[in-house]
Amino acid sequence: MPTNDQRSPQPLEAFVHRALRELPAERAPADLEARVFAALQSRQHLPWWQAGWRAWPVVPRTAVLALAGAVVLAVAAVSLLGAEAVRAFDYGAWIAARAPWWPALTAAGAALAEAAAVCIRKFQPWLFGLTVLVGGAYALLIALGSGLYRSLNLNR
Repeated sequence: MPTNDQRSPQPLEAFVHRALRELPAERAPADLEARVFAALQSRQHLPWWQAGWRAWPVVPRTAVLALAGAVVLAVAAVSLLGAEAVRAFDYGAWIAARAPWWPALTAAGAALAEAAAVCIRKFQPWLFGLTVLVGGAYALLIALGSGLYRSLNLNR
């Protein structure tokens, strides 16, 4: 965050440098060096497959990369075949076999959508007013109910 302070940062740097120099030196534990060297020695004696990736020989690294590439290609091929199978699947027949009521439900939904479209096309001002009135009354009832619930719940 920029400030309007036009002073040079040099005095602050000098103050921080002086304060850090005056701090006492921290001493490391006596056995720290021995523990670090022991950990490094134990890492040197690990087998190559337990060492880091850069420590692996070239042949195993190449084999792992080739296997990973083959897995990626196999997943891509299976995905493409699966997408083609999904595209070719006849969902209408599958749904009709398992849910014989589905065509009636979709026809009812289409009829409702068409009725809503007719209402919107033949929009009347009184219909808008009625919608606002019903929505406002509903919101008022919700607000009154919430207020009564709070007032009755606080009195307990």
